[in-house]
Amino acid sequence: MIGLGAIALLLASLLPAQTIEQAEAFRKARRFQEANGVFRALVAQNPNNPDYRVRWGRLYLDHSQPKEAVDLFNEALVLKKDHAGALLGLALVAAENFEGGAAGLAHKALASDPKLLEAQELLARLALEDNDTAKAVEEANKALAIDANSVGGRAILAAIDWLAGKQDTAFDPHAAAATKPPPTFSFSTAATKKASSITGRPSISIRNCTVRARNWASTSCDWARMKRPLNNSRPAITTISRTKPPSTR
Repeated sequence: MIGLGAIALLLASLLPAQTIEQAEAFRKARRFQEANGVFRALVAQNPNNPDYRVRWGRLYLDHSQPKEAVDLFNEALVLKKDHAGALLGLALVAAENFEGGAAGLAHKALASDPKLLEAQELLARLALEDNDTAKAVEEANKALAIDANSVGGRAILAAIDWLAGKQDTAFDPHAAAATKPPPTFSFSTAATKKASSITGRPSISIRNCTVRARNWASTSCDWARMKRPLNNSRPAITTISRTKPPSTR
């Protein structure tokens, strides 16, 4: 069976050069250099298109180059002052850096686009990282109101159940929403009950919990993975550049 990444890459190779679909296909396949080259050309050809700058900024965010990402998000806001995607991008950067303005930026993104699910999911995660469980539940439920199958919203609610020491949860992020009650998903009984025991620093330790939930949600592994130590190390990466490299000829 061909994976989604392979299919995206195959489609990218069949598309004409320098299309947004090709850029995104390369990005999803984690072929960052190729994606970067396509985004560079798209922005050069469409300098007044804020959407291309935002999506290029997300590439840099994926590639752990937040400075370049912020520059592109801010450039998009110059072109369109209330661009929801650009505001969300800035919120994501702020959240990763534990900056206090992340929630405000996410709210601004939602004011511009009330159906921007990723911004609502971010607010739920930020609330949980701030140890405000009630607020996290409220924000996660708002995400489910936007999309009943919200993986981020369900993962946050599942993480809250896990932190509370519950043995199961009704919020399996992979369970499709339906009119019938969602299936119950069992936690690993060996999992650590309190995330604060991981580092002793509440916001970071709860972030570890939400990262575990998010990783599980995105990889379809079981909750036993939640008890495994997190690997926060990152392999060395080759920096990608906004400017075109000089010709070698």
